Amino acid sequence: MTNMAKKGQTVDVPQRGAPGPKNTQHRAAGHDEVKPTPKPKKSSFPSTAHLLLNFVFWPFTYAFYKVRIVAVIIGPFLIVFYNAIVACVLFYKFVKSPGAFFRRGDHPSPPCLSDQRYGSHHYIKLKKGLKLHYITAGSPAQPLMLFVHGFPEFWYSWRHQIDTFKTQYRVVAMDMRGYGDSDIMPSVSDYNMDELTSDISELVTSLGYKSCILVGHDWGGFISWVVAMKYPEIVSKLIVMNAPHPGMFQTYLSGHFTQFLKSWYFMFFQMPFLPELMLSNTDYQIFDDRIFAGDDDSHEQKFTDEDIEAFKHNAARPGGLTAMINYYRCILKDPASTTLPPVTCPTLLLWGEEDRALEKGMIPYVEALVDDITVVRVPGASHWVQQDEPKICNRAMRAFLN
Repeated sequence: MTNMAKKGQTVDVPQRGAPGPKNTQHRAAGHDEVKPTPKPKKSSFPSTAHLLLNFVFWPFTYAFYKVRIVAVIIGPFLIVFYNAIVACVLFYKFVKSPGAFFRRGDHPSPPCLSDQRYGSHHYIKLKKGLKLHYITAGSPAQPLMLFVHGFPEFWYSWRHQIDTFKTQYRVVAMDMRGYGDSDIMPSVSDYNMDELTSDISELVTSLGYKSCILVGHDWGGFISWVVAMKYPEIVSKLIVMNAPHPGMFQTYLSGHFTQFLKSWYFMFFQMPFLPELMLSNTDYQIFDDRIFAGDDDSHEQKFTDEDIEAFKHNAARPGGLTAMINYYRCILKDPASTTLPPVTCPTLLLWGEEDRALEKGMIPYVEALVDDITVVRVPGASHWVQQDEPKICNRAMRAFLN
């Protein structure tokens, strides 16, 4: 049984063959044995660019950030600097192989997106006129479990959870606005937190429910925190995976240099065009080489070629990349309030400890803000924790819900 811990105690879920925490009596099952087919070695160029950002410029900007004037004094210059660095990277790739640089495949919908195990596809039009796509499985008579994905994903990132929980719940995995087959909104301001949270609130009631078990990861997790604070009546239980609480993220950034370094893309995404080009050049190669790539072959085997193709299909939709990036563009212009009421519902926080974007050091800061919280750490899992270790995550979710 997966280790569970209440507030003040966190639990490590050990990998097979790895020593577990000394004071833990129960341990979760380890990973399944996988003998992967070796893949070609990844290009190291994106990492080189990241190192340039870390060691050339960030120490300077961090000094300004500590006194809270970075956005006003050098914020615009910082954005231009990031674009200059990425422009150099992209120019290098263009010179190296101009034909490949501008190549874009068709990326039709792969068969996995039509797999009947995951349920049926539906659309719902909200009162504001927005059309949302979602996939659902399970009986409508069962309690609602609503899944909210992150960047740059869509409903498919919950495939392992849909198949597991559809027998006990009506599971609904939505495509947030701008993602998957949901409507793309034209303006950056259309992706503000009030709109994103009201989408979820209205979706729950439109599906005929008064409340739900809300499950979010990454951006979906961040939004789910706010939903639980703004609309506590619709969230019976909250499950968040690798997503900071909005009440502590800025504070953590200002006091932890390494996390500040890892968040460089927030500034880069503020500029037009280049972020989209960075993600789409060479036929969305960054999805293979960087975004869903791990530090070892065992992680890479968590995502099949068909899985990666599904995420490329999602990103290749006209306007899709811009819509995804607009979440970042809007959050700096219209940040989430840090004065919302606390989360009052029982909460489970799952955290893949090998997350390259978000540090596990955030966990105690989150715990301090939520009274009824259970924390499960998953060593060896990356940012994509529910896809890296679905069995461990599903066991933890089931134990929490029961």
